[in-house]
Amino acid sequence: MKWEYTTIELDTANFWEGVAFNAEKLNEGMDELGAEGWELVSTVSLNEHAGQSKSIVLFFKRAVIE
Repeated sequence: MKWEYTTIELDTANFWEGVAFNAEKLNEGMDELGAEGWELVSTVSLNEHAGQSKSIVLFFKRAVIE
């Protein structure tokens, strides 16, 4: 089986200053990707300094239909 991949980067700028995390909007976007056959397989935090996350990257895969 062959796979294709895509990523989404979530910016965490201003997150610690009280910017609200919009889980509903993220869920809607992930539901759309799921409907297109994408499956979340991993996440990683890109650190800036002192352990603070600069962004979070979500990795998705789906089967390539030949």
